[in-house]
Amino acid sequence: MPKEHKKGAFYHPTQKPVALMEYLIRTYTDEGDVVLDNCIGSGTTAVAAIRTGRHYIGFEIEQAYCEIAERRIQEELECRNKVQEEKEIREEKQNQ
Repeated sequence: MPKEHKKGAFYHPTQKPVALMEYLIRTYTDEGDVVLDNCIGSGTTAVAAIRTGRHYIGFEIEQAYCEIAERRIQEELECRNKVQEEKEIREEKQNQ
């Protein structure tokens, strides 16, 4: 069972593990490409696209899943920004 499911982060009945989507995205696209998910569900593909340096477009008909996907994407972007800020601070300290 995927870690996301074991930790209670199960958002959608057909949710895939982020690691699987990262693998598929890395295998079939290049960094900077656009990943299209026409049934974005809870946003797993979008999260994987962010983590692998790809852009993404997603569609979802169910409003509840749109809200979940939006929250997950926002959390992922915030986490990525924090990591980038910490990296810049470390680099700045090393250059002093």
